[in-house]
Amino acid sequence: MLCPSCQAPVEADSVFCGHCGSPLPPLHLRDLGVSDDTRTIQRSNEAGNSTVSAENHQMSPMPHLPVAVFPLTPAPLRAISASSSTPEHDLSSHSSHPPRARFSKRTSHSSTGRNLVSVAIILVLLGIGIAAGVLALWQNKNLISRMMPVKDSTALPQGISGRISFSGSDAAILKTDSLAIHINGLHIPAGNAHYEAWMLDLQDETRIQSLGPLIQTGEGYTLNFTDPNGNILKLGNRIEVSLETTHTTLPTGHVVLSATLPPLALVHIRHLLVSYPDTPHYIGLLDGLQSQAAVFYQQSQLLGITHNKTNIQCIARNLITIIDGKLPTTDTPNARTCNARQITQIAPDYGLLGTMNNGYVHMVGVHASLAATQADATDTIRHYAQQVILASDNLQGWYSILDQDAQSLLKNPDDPAKIHDITSLADHALNGFDANHDGNIAPQKNEAGVMQAYLYGQSMATMFLSTPGA
Repeated sequence: MLCPSCQAPVEADSVFCGHCGSPLPPLHLRDLGVSDDTRTIQRSNEAGNSTVSAENHQMSPMPHLPVAVFPLTPAPLRAISASSSTPEHDLSSHSSHPPRARFSKRTSHSSTGRNLVSVAIILVLLGIGIAAGVLALWQNKNLISRMMPVKDSTALPQGISGRISFSGSDAAILKTDSLAIHINGLHIPAGNAHYEAWMLDLQDETRIQSLGPLIQTGEGYTLNFTDPNGNILKLGNRIEVSLETTHTTLPTGHVVLSATLPPLALVHIRHLLVSYPDTPHYIGLLDGLQSQAAVFYQQSQLLGITHNKTNIQCIARNLITIIDGKLPTTDTPNARTCNARQITQIAPDYGLLGTMNNGYVHMVGVHASLAATQADATDTIRHYAQQVILASDNLQGWYSILDQDAQSLLKNPDDPAKIHDITSLADHALNGFDANHDGNIAPQKNEAGVMQAYLYGQSMATMFLSTPGA
């Protein structure tokens, strides 16, 4: 089409004339009385250049249309110029027609420019949108942080200390069915809040044992718990103290203190105090040691109240069976004779020493050592394991002497001195002996016995509470 003002050819979709800058009629009105020149493009075979010629038509007079104001669009990147290779034409004979401009083959520079501008505008808008989104996200984060409740703060004061110790509820029968918690430095909670203790099993998360609420005593808190079903070390391997606001059977409050028994060392601590696969009824090694040492002591005391040689021999047979874990090789007197004299013959057990030094005494020392040498063993475990081993060494020497004395008494029952030695040393082995007469049975040579070994073993399981993650 042609520009109504300067009659220069313009693109069909242009808004302004690229030659004179005049606004063009709207697209939907250009068909009303407006006819474009018919352009004929001829290709010259000789010159290899394209020439553009337009058929001359008498333009129909443009109707008088209101000129609309449109947004400015960028002008063409360069003016359309006539090709220098196009032959000149005589325009004098066509003075009645507006001059025709020669122009080269139309390029896409104008539309490319518009595309670049559009892309730039889109990128700017996209950048603005991203910035607005980041700003809104930051504002929402701050708003949420202000709306969220403050995390339950139970900052513990400096100098807090907590200790968990294991023991037996009945001193006469050694077992590990009780624990005691002592904590110093905990602040007094406000309102109805209170501290409760729990025992958990990290291998079975569904096992949670309530130990009860902690009781304030002076400046500290204490708790004593006894497992009515037996061994408390079966219940789990982790203890937590939580701050609860209601009375509940399961923990829901913030955990302020916790302690965990090291899993590798715990395997051998449980061999000592809970269960061992090779013992009768799978009892713990220290439990078996204490049980057999108590029976040995009871049999030895019978020697002091009988003067019958056959009875003494029957008792000597029992002493040998308890130490060796098997019946004596001699059958004199036999079990029928002993039973008739109301001295029941004891069945073989694991043996205090065993036939190949594989009885309770030796195995207690072995598993104390195994617990102490694990990668996760604590200083507490190593410290008390040394004491268990020392007591085991004492027992090894004492029961070796007692085995020899019992063998001698079986052959020669009429030996009061040997009877005295057996009854005295059996007491030392079970209850320990104050060798230096300082009023204390210490973990040292010739003093600690079975009872002390058991207590040292329980002390290996001692735990110290700390803040979670400390």
